[in-house]
Amino acid sequence: MKSPAFLLYVRDIISSDTIERLHEEDPRGVAAYLYLLCKSWIQDPPATLPDDQKELRRMARLTPEEWARIWPIMSPKFVSDGNGRLYNERLHSTWERQQERRTSGRKGGKSKGGK
Repeated sequence: MKSPAFLLYVRDIISSDTIERLHEEDPRGVAAYLYLLCKSWIQDPPATLPDDQKELRRMARLTPEEWARIWPIMSPKFVSDGNGRLYNERLHSTWERQQERRTSGRKGGKSKGGK
């Protein structure tokens, strides 16, 4: 089952140099970055994006001109997995921790349910 949500920490957004730079370049860049994070969350595999500039631009809801200005600012936040996918290290780590908790929770529930 895919996780429906991830935590978005206000302090992280407010203090992010990337968010600040995106806003200075074009305020739509902030929304584009958040769109990509959210889109990656629901992708398969989870917390990844296709390494395809046209598809990323479409997901970010930007024009080609906007994308050309904004992608260089946010691209360092998306790393290649070597298999045609990109991921945000922080978001991917969040997804992995959720999976670990889910697995641990199932194990705990099974042992309690068997008593």
